[in-house]
Amino acid sequence: AIYRIRFHIWLINRKMGKLQMRRKTIKELLAKTQKDYFQYGKISEGDYNIKVRKFAELVRDIDRQIPLLQEELAKLQRFKIKK
Repeated sequence: AIYRIRFHIWLINRKMGKLQMRRKTIKELLAKTQKDYFQYGKISEGDYNIKVRKFAELVRDIDRQIPLLQEELAKLQRFKIKK
């Protein structure tokens, strides 16, 4: 049972790390899109609005998932301490 808890804690930490990396990557893509639109004028306004809306949606989704994983991690750590 102890190893199972450690394994679940490891999995949750790994998922959180991947989500944080994905969030960082999406924010970098958003910054690149903004540069392409405002500085260089490479993309149209319609494309810009679609991309920004989609990136914002992805970031919000990730921001919803991280607290859920943190809550699950806290539950597992409390359970681990009790044993």
